[in-house]
Amino acid sequence: MGGSIARKLLSEGQQVVVCDVQAEAVKASGAKLVAGTPSELVAELAAKCSGSPGSSGSPGSIVIVVVRNDGEVREVVCGEKGILAGVSESWIHNKQAGEQAKPVVLIHSTVQPETVKDVAQICAKEGITVLDAPVTGGAGATENGDLVVMLGGDEKVCAEVAPKLSHYAGKVVRVGALGAGQKAKIARNLITYSEWVVAAEATALAEAAEVDVEQLWEIIDHSDRHIGTHGGYSGVRRLLPAPEMMQPLAELARKDLSLAAELARKVDHNSWLAERAIDNIAQTLKLEQ
Repeated sequence: MGGSIARKLLSEGQQVVVCDVQAEAVKASGAKLVAGTPSELVAELAAKCSGSPGSSGSPGSIVIVVVRNDGEVREVVCGEKGILAGVSESWIHNKQAGEQAKPVVLIHSTVQPETVKDVAQICAKEGITVLDAPVTGGAGATENGDLVVMLGGDEKVCAEVAPKLSHYAGKVVRVGALGAGQKAKIARNLITYSEWVVAAEATALAEAAEVDVEQLWEIIDHSDRHIGTHGGYSGVRRLLPAPEMMQPLAELARKDLSLAAELARKVDHNSWLAERAIDNIAQTLKLEQ
């Protein structure tokens, strides 16, 4: 993700400094300005940029953190060679920039909300603002400039930063206070990974029932071109405000899920998912049991 964001920013004519522990990743980013550590990256920004996000006539500077987990976020931001260490006296007392030119740090990684809050609290002591800003859409969306960014943090800072992300994001949404972005991403991922579980469960059920799995996936691939991989979810969401409209489809869904549960029992396959879905359909749409 970091590499795809860097490449997109460069293609948009933005000045980008990159840092990564893997030399291949740095090379693949295509960036000419490279830092050995996060602290060196910030020092490079201090030399190249002036003004703060939202300042008149100034592009401001943003540090984007795209790493794998909570420990790496803490290390990159607060570690011995992290972003905080790079906020040097030369940055603070830069006559052209001034203290307000300190970068805004965006945590694009998906981590615990508490991690972002802890890091933000430490950074605040140095006058640096942190926003949690997890993303969804993948590298393909980044290349098309259509990534979705979920911002959590100070409303004014979010409003100032959001337009700067338009080079690689098609939608930037402030979902609440600091940590809310991570919560939104976690909820979003629940849908994605549940779909993976559903696909795996359906495939296992078909295989247990002696269905040709390759043929099953040809059927799924073809039908998804018409209804989309989220067709079922988005359809239910649109109709939730009017459950009476959903009644016929809900009954059909409950019938089909019952068939799946019954088949699973017949072939001695765990039917928990189908049975749970039957209950959820009824509860969600407030149907009579």
